[in-house]
Formats: sequence, structure tokens, C-alpha cells
Amino acid sequence: MERINNLPYRSVALCGYRQKGRNIYQQLAEKNIRIPYIIERNYQALKILEKDLGVPIVGFEEEPAFYEEADAILLTGDLPEAVVRESLELAGIKLPIVSDGILQDLE
Repeated sequence: MERINNLPYRSVALCGYRQKGRNIYQQLAEKNIRIPYIIERNYQALKILEKDLGVPIVGFEEEPAFYEEADAILLTGDLPEAVVRESLELAGIKLPIVSDGILQDLE
């Protein structure tokens, strides 16, 4: 099992999937860290990528239990952490939020 920042995250949801998110997705996949879903602000426009990735692309509208498939949320987009944290709280999602600085631990 890979460890991120000495925490045993086996599955990490990405929040944001533009170029930076694509690069991070690839890095995590190579390290066998499961990505159960990707949260994206404009998720409807990215739905076409779901088949290629094999990962659902969602917004903040799912049932809170859905989001529990991940151990943490990894910020990979351009939204400030405070905005993401507020959106997660409003949706009833209580997962740790980690920044992309964790990728240094994976190299």
C-alpha cells in the first residue's frame, strides 16, 4: 500500500481535472492509488471522459455515502481550498483534504 504523507490513503478522489489533474491522475494510477471518482466544478462538460478513465466525474450533488469511497480529497484544480472545503461541508462530505504537495512523497 502506498502511503501519502505517512497516512495510509489507498484511494484518493481528485478535485479538479484539467491539465494538472490529468498529470496527477496518471502519477497516482502508476502508484496503484485508487481514484474512485473525480469532483469537477464543470463536471457535465467532462462526462465524456468517464469511459476513457473508467472513473465517474461528479459534482457536489451526490449522496454523502457516495463520497465515502475515497479516503481523502486531493486538490488538483484551480479552486481555493476554502471554496472546496465549504462545498464539501455543504454537501455533508467529511473527508480529509490534501494538497498536491503529497506527490513529492510518491516520487
